Amino acid sequence: MITIRKYKDGDIEAIGEVIEPLVTEGVKEYADHSLYLTMDVNGKPMASGGLVALDEETAEGWVAISKNMCKESIFVRMGLLRALREALDVINEHLGFPMTFVGVLEGFTDGVKLAGFLGFKKTDQTFTKDGLLYHYYKEVR
Repeated sequence: MITIRKYKDGDIEAIGEVIEPLVTEGVKEYADHSLYLTMDVNGKPMASGGLVALDEETAEGWVAISKNMCKESIFVRMGLLRALREALDVINEHLGFPMTFVGVLEGFTDGVKLAGFLGFKKTDQTFTKDGLLYHYYKEVR
């Protein structure tokens, strides 16, 4: 069973090894004025994500999905993706950001697919973190 709940300190660590290198700076620092959720599968944190407020009109999204998710059935994986899309809509509705960005690791095709599934389009903007190149994807509401 998939449940969605408010993110709590320690969820990222409980997820364990993630599918993609996660840019987590600011997650704890901005938690008071942002909204984060965690998705549990059978009581175990399997994914967390949310939006970090950059200013009054722009937010940066982040998602951490456990590598253990690959061991779950296709029905659970598809359920998690639908829940993730719905959670993003709820967060955006609650915080009201007209523009949201996410960073996707260069060459990470699953990340590109996920960004597209969630309604994000690739931009020309990039950034580097720990020697890895990321592309910004943008969702405009």
